[in-house]
Amino acid sequence: MSDNSTEKFSKRVENYKKYRPHYPIEVIEELNTYIHKRKGLKVADIGSGTGIFTERLLEAGFEVYAVEPNEEMRKSAEKDLSHNPNFHSINGTAENSTLSEESIDLITAAQSFHWFSPEPTIKEFQRILKPEGLIAFLWNERDNSASLFLKEYDLLLRETCPGYESSPHMKIGKQKILNYIEEISLEEFHFSNFQEFDHEGFIGRVLSSSYTPLPDSPEYDSFITKITELFNKHQEDGKVKIQYNTHLYLGRVLLPNFM
Repeated sequence: MSDNSTEKFSKRVENYKKYRPHYPIEVIEELNTYIHKRKGLKVADIGSGTGIFTERLLEAGFEVYAVEPNEEMRKSAEKDLSHNPNFHSINGTAENSTLSEESIDLITAAQSFHWFSPEPTIKEFQRILKPEGLIAFLWNERDNSASLFLKEYDLLLRETCPGYESSPHMKIGKQKILNYIEEISLEEFHFSNFQEFDHEGFIGRVLSSSYTPLPDSPEYDSFITKITELFNKHQEDGKVKIQYNTHLYLGRVLLPNFM
């Protein structure tokens, strides 16, 4: 994780926490299938952010080491999850987690692995995973083909947010996964997911993304005007629906001789 990517969400924590999508329960069910539903397994949730997926893991009974370099996001997760004795907040990165050697049964990265530097990250994963340990990469991808609203939303972002098309999240997929996970062990799963928002929630969801203008930028007011016009055009009963495809890739870390 570069310093730049680490700080991208410092001013977006509240919107990220409140408005980013959660993950379908089927994700946990598939993980349990591969780790045989053993309770108390140690999970390193890398790039855990405000704890959206960490919370799911805790609910499933795992002991979770939430590794997050961004102080504001890490503190937000601590505020919400520190009451759970299975939650451990770690100031670390994918490349330097600070976790002990061969201490982790499962590494997860939810909406975060596209920020990692592959080569040092793989070495770190090899170091902290137990010999039979697994990696699970998952993310929610907006389904822009699902509605005219989402098609126009995507077009608006392309026209108004210079960093949108170059954002690392636009380049994630199976080939990127194979930079980390050996192909012979790779399993993939895909689920449907969605959110519904009123106007305030939709604005919050939009502003949770790293490429949208912040309130102190000169483009902010114009951008919010256009986003509001889009909402008003497509809202039904005061709400819009954002549909996602949730992708889960699960497997074993690349061995040193395949790097």
